[in-house]
Amino acid sequence: MARSIQFSDLIGEIESTKRADGKSENYIHNLIGNIRRFKEEMGDKLVAEFNSQEIDDWLRALDFSPTTRNNYRRNLSVAFSYAISRGYCQSNPMPNTAKAKAVLDEPGILFPVEFEVMLNCAPPTMQASLAIAGFAGIREAEIARLDWSDVNLTEGLIAIKAAKAKTASRRVVPILPALAAWLGPLTQKTGLIHPTYYHRDLRLLRPEAIKFLKKNKVPCPNLESWPANALRHSFISYRLATEPNAALVALEAGHNQQMLHGHYKALVSPKAGRAWFNLRPAANGSNVVRFAKSIG
Repeated sequence: MARSIQFSDLIGEIESTKRADGKSENYIHNLIGNIRRFKEEMGDKLVAEFNSQEIDDWLRALDFSPTTRNNYRRNLSVAFSYAISRGYCQSNPMPNTAKAKAVLDEPGILFPVEFEVMLNCAPPTMQASLAIAGFAGIREAEIARLDWSDVNLTEGLIAIKAAKAKTASRRVVPILPALAAWLGPLTQKTGLIHPTYYHRDLRLLRPEAIKFLKKNKVPCPNLESWPANALRHSFISYRLATEPNAALVALEAGHNQQMLHGHYKALVSPKAGRAWFNLRPAANGSNVVRFAKSIG
């Protein structure tokens, strides 16, 4: 085994390597963020000096959901696997750490009025990303890699190429009327649809939308908690409420039909589904929110 290196140096190597490998900014941000937090809390020492027991204790002490804890565990495993490949340690301590049991909860979604305010509060680049997530169900990581050249408004299709898809397989997503209405004024020939960091921009936008809704005495519990993949889950839930062909929805979402039936079926009413897909930009182009009546 070659001489081990400090864990902080390993982080720098991994970040450079992942960028050279063409990994997405979202992936790199999450990976490096997780392993950097580990280093900051556990201290910087030689990679080969870490053992599974201390890492397991650290993971168990995290005040996060089981899913988030497992994400940390997975990303640390990536780091130690890389270290083995470079001869910085002889074994990966992660398989001997416990995986948290994740309970499959109902997917968290937004109310139509919450999404409407988000869209109308957003700048144009963010409007396009939000609309694609909420009206086409495209994953956040896929949106981060999506180019305007992948969007064909004339044909009414968005091509998710294999290199950009989470599943590494190409799929074509239809542009529904709601999405066409929002993308029409924003469409460009080429260039990233969302050129900046998507998750950061979401964090900056949410407080503005929450402030607006509270000022108008409209509850916004989902905007405040912001469930994971909220817009993708919202699309699938509201689409299933309005489209009886579950196989079609599964194809659009890049999901399997069994998961859709077990996870999303009957989560929202058809009335709510119609309200979601009837959201349109303000006629005069201004960010004016047209509040709908309560929907069941």
